[in-house]
Amino acid sequence: MNLAVRQRVELDDEEIRELLNLWQRVWPLAEFDEESDLDRVREFRETRLGTTDREELFHVLCNGGRIVGVARSFLREIEFIESGERIRVLALAGVCSEPEARGVGVGKAVVESAFARIGEDVPCSLFQTGVPGFYEKLGAFLVENEFVNSKSADDSSARPWWDPYVMVLGERGKWPEGRVDLLGAAY
Repeated sequence: MNLAVRQRVELDDEEIRELLNLWQRVWPLAEFDEESDLDRVREFRETRLGTTDREELFHVLCNGGRIVGVARSFLREIEFIESGERIRVLALAGVCSEPEARGVGVGKAVVESAFARIGEDVPCSLFQTGVPGFYEKLGAFLVENEFVNSKSADDSSARPWWDPYVMVLGERGKWPEGRVDLLGAAY
């Protein structure tokens, strides 16, 4: 399998449909309606969760013309509450691979493509996961900070993440302890 990852700013409707179906196979929803989900993704893409043009990328790996792996990355500002310091982080979301394509480096390829965006202007990636061991092999580490979303309409003090683990890829010694405001919805 050729593990060349394409970085895409925009996806057409057919590619979005393919991604929705891949995400459905990996994370099945009880109620899945491809058309209404396609509308939701179009709306989401238009609002971009506060990102600006070209800040969001889809890292896509195809085999035989079919998407077999994807990661989504975008830039996001967060705040360390105690110090008031705000930094931009690389958000990582929607990482998955076709179940039959696992074990051959598909997930690693799309995630490494996303992590390649880390640099001087974006010092680290912050993300949630249910599989920390996979990311630890790539150099990420678990963080125990308390996270909030001050922009939540429901409960701004509630834990915004839904996966059990929160991780960072970046310099371990530079990640502060204490409360962190995501300044928006979890991803």
